[in-house]
Amino acid sequence: MKKAYVKTFLSTKTSNEHYQNLFTKNQGDEEMFQIFLNNKQKWQKAIGPKIKAWVTARLPFWLAERPEWFNEHAISIIPEEYIDDPKLLAHVRIRSVREIIQER
Repeated sequence: MKKAYVKTFLSTKTSNEHYQNLFTKNQGDEEMFQIFLNNKQKWQKAIGPKIKAWVTARLPFWLAERPEWFNEHAISIIPEEYIDDPKLLAHVRIRSVREIIQER
């Protein structure tokens, strides 16, 4: 191996920092939403409040505009404690129940 490439295999960044950077370093909603696909324990303590504020601000837009990436699966993986508005929470729960019934 060439010595110039050794740095591509080593990093001092922890896995927690890696997952947190996936949210904080991205600009687009779709890329930032990927945080919910990762282990919650790796990011919740450090940036949980920031993610909750982001979801609170963006969820009404996502539900109204329905971007292509914001499908039924995406709706179902949003933790309920990250939705402050009771009306939006009810809307998300109803969609999750409908999805379960359709699968059966």
